[in-house]
Amino acid sequence: MRTTTAVVVALLALLGACQQPEVLEPDPSASPSATTSPAPTMPAQAREDSDEGAVAFVRYWLDVSNDAARSGSTEALEAVSDDSCEGCRSYIELYEEIHKNGGSLEGGDRRFEEAEVRYSETRPTIVIADLISDAGTETDSAGATPRDVAASRTTVAFELNRLEGGWVMSKFGLWEES
Repeated sequence: MRTTTAVVVALLALLGACQQPEVLEPDPSASPSATTSPAPTMPAQAREDSDEGAVAFVRYWLDVSNDAARSGSTEALEAVSDDSCEGCRSYIELYEEIHKNGGSLEGGDRRFEEAEVRYSETRPTIVIADLISDAGTETDSAGATPRDVAASRTTVAFELNRLEGGWVMSKFGLWEES
């Protein structure tokens, strides 16, 4: 229970920086597909059963999560998140709720430059990275007052499980060296 509480607190801390780019009004003369960008495509390396593959998968997972935050479309994020991943479920539910209520997440994309893989000989595999979150704005619902969220940098541990043909995110939270 204490671990679950710590993970939820860590998720809420990370979530504060999960926002999206400014939403612009569509050009009425443009086709509907011109106003949406395609969902991220998983690179081949992100499917590899290797340390490099694990790191590439976490980068992809963050890209998919950033896209879900902007669009409210969570199917791709659900597909690469284990059903048991409480943090994944929290993000998915938050993105769906905000967009359902007419809100938005602007800016706040998350990424990392370097990562370290630990425990790769046994499963689960842990990818530790300094997560960089851009500044952003969160608006909970239509008509709500937008809240600015500061940029941040924090060390996060991503726990991955290997399934047939690829990785799946099973847990993530603040990394504390033991």
